[in-house]
Amino acid sequence: MANPPEAVKQAITVAFLYFVRDSNTEWPNVKLKMLGDMKLLENLKNYEIGKAKSDQSNRAKTLLKNLRKEHGCEGDDLQAFM
Repeated sequence: MANPPEAVKQAITVAFLYFVRDSNTEWPNVKLKMLGDMKLLENLKNYEIGKAKSDQSNRAKTLLKNLRKEHGCEGDDLQAFM
């Protein structure tokens, strides 16, 4: 998908922040590095979140916080993204 809906891009970018040690979160870079990985599904299934570095976690949490604010979500209510 060359240009998926914004919510899809944002969800993949959150995963990107955990999987890839790269500060460039522009969609072309995220798409190349995440969706170009043939083992993406396997890696997602086997990912141990407890082994994430604090900077990865902080960046992902910041993005999620901003997304919740942007979409008017409270707490863990992600239904607003659907």
